[in-house]
Amino acid sequence: MKLLLVLRLCSLLVAGISFALLVFGVPIPRLARIARLAVVGASFAQLSIDASNARAGRAPWTKVAFALIACAASLEFAFTGQPPLLFVVAVGLIEVGVIGYVIARVLRSRDARTADDMPEDAIVTAYARFAPEGFARFAAAESMIVLSAFRYVFGGFRKVRPVGFHYDVQSMYTPFLLAMPLFVIPEMLVLEVILWHAPWGWRLLNEGVHVYALIWAFGLVALFRNRPHQILGERAVLRLGPFRRIVVPLDAIASRHLVPDTLGGRGMKKLAAGDPQLLVPGAPTVCIVLRAPLAGANRIFVSADDPSGLMRALVA
Repeated sequence: MKLLLVLRLCSLLVAGISFALLVFGVPIPRLARIARLAVVGASFAQLSIDASNARAGRAPWTKVAFALIACAASLEFAFTGQPPLLFVVAVGLIEVGVIGYVIARVLRSRDARTADDMPEDAIVTAYARFAPEGFARFAAAESMIVLSAFRYVFGGFRKVRPVGFHYDVQSMYTPFLLAMPLFVIPEMLVLEVILWHAPWGWRLLNEGVHVYALIWAFGLVALFRNRPHQILGERAVLRLGPFRRIVVPLDAIASRHLVPDTLGGRGMKKLAAGDPQLLVPGAPTVCIVLRAPLAGANRIFVSADDPSGLMRALVA
């Protein structure tokens, strides 16, 4: 397994460096063929890794599907030198199927969801059957950000805020994200003029990047607003939008105190080095000291608009 991991890493490095040299026009003989063969090597190494994990029961066999398609596409690319149409079509069809499967799993798990479960947990579980867990978590976070953005824009901002201890009111992120249209849209229009005579793909890329940046901004505003810290029974569920969630039993908390504002950003990073940080700039910070290490940490730093209320609530 280690040999396969090393082979995959080396192949990806060779492919990346070769394609970069090709982009910059470095005259090296047979550089394009080297790049294509490196892609083939990385694809077959990934296929072997996925197959080994599936045989050992460490991963479902469904993960092998993408690796098989990647191998077929890399071989086509290596021998023809053309963009692999097979890969594009096959991945598109499989992606449609995977998205349908994920939606079905999420809808089926709604009734069994507990108070501190998040919708992306079901998305991660469903995606993990087809892709590495890291990619599954990334896809789940992206999905929630996009969905939350549309919900927020189409009436979500009028809804009552969830009960809990919020951290977005005093956060510097909120006004910055809400103001993004004021400079993202003009920038997009200026670049559109500059790229007027460029190939249409560059203009489409310009529009797509800027529109997605706006979706991301509104999605983060919505998730920061709708995911406060909450006390659920004998547990404190501490959150930072879609990025992090820590569940702490109340009887595991030894003490809590307000961190002075005079520390500043660098002072806070130095103080909290190595400890979980659920922080947003601008909001007061509470340090939660644990009786015993939780996930290797003795302290947790969280932001809260009402630090006094949060500290009173963190009592068993």
